[in-house]
Amino acid sequence: MMAFYQNVAENGPNVCQDPEKILPCVDTNLHNLPQADGIMMRDAHLGDALATFTYVDPAIQNNACEPRNPALDMFSAVNGYDVERDAATYTKGFSRRYTTAQARRNQHLINEALNLLRKMNKSTGDPTHSGDDIPFEVVGSTNARLWQPDISLLKYTKKPHILLARDGSRPEQIIESVRPPSGDREAALDCEESTISTSVHIWLGAHALRSTPRLYTQTENDMTGVDYDSSATSTVTNVKGITVPLIIIAHTGHYFIRPDEIIYDFATSPDKTLAFNEGAVHGGGPCSECALQIDPTLTPEQATAYFGDTFGRSFDFYAEWLNERF
Repeated sequence: MMAFYQNVAENGPNVCQDPEKILPCVDTNLHNLPQADGIMMRDAHLGDALATFTYVDPAIQNNACEPRNPALDMFSAVNGYDVERDAATYTKGFSRRYTTAQARRNQHLINEALNLLRKMNKSTGDPTHSGDDIPFEVVGSTNARLWQPDISLLKYTKKPHILLARDGSRPEQIIESVRPPSGDREAALDCEESTISTSVHIWLGAHALRSTPRLYTQTENDMTGVDYDSSATSTVTNVKGITVPLIIIAHTGHYFIRPDEIIYDFATSPDKTLAFNEGAVHGGGPCSECALQIDPTLTPEQATAYFGDTFGRSFDFYAEWLNERF
């Protein structure tokens, strides 16, 4: 949201209305926005559309909860899921089949929503109709993210970056996520909980993202085949238009290690900074589960203290960055 705001503030609402977008944004309140002096991101994600894209469950058939396609069920023990731990070890073959099918289902949903919008525009004779009053329900669209149970995916950065280490040092190195598995099988298989009920306008504007099914995949240090420019919610697209200083601090106790590096790589600001806080969870505090994963002999107190003052490390780094520029 911050990246979207600043991109529009610097360049005008045309940045979210270009032909690449699945659905152009409504620009009523997007003119003459005051620009920020800089952008500070904290364990940022790649945008709402990318989030939904990676949550959509390809095992769902005909938008119905049952029967699931067993060949594409990421929550099946046969495919590598550990029900007891909500963890997984998927083969490269399964991961490839899964991501290909996930991309195809996402494209099918886009096509379906656009067809509904075209029919409405044709029946009303109003080509500006945006689909606010067209219901759109997507079963299995909130919890089927492949990399959450399989911690080998998106585990590393591609290049060395600053690590805000627990010992107070700041080495530059390839960054590794220390997160524990976080699969959510129970929620994913709950039909009501895993369903998004919205409108065609909101789905196309906030949740839809294009990809190249043949190229879309997730590996230990990358995610490829995503058309970030197809959605106005895309952090990657929006940082391309930002010229003010930008800083990102990502947390190694979570799973935005490679995603935040992707944002940094696409950013065009001449003054951009990326650092990683060792052992911090998404909310910023220390990850005791991560510590126990590293050393199972730790007591609960030792596990909580293992990564030190994660909040302090982040805010000290932000403060230094601010003082140097403002």
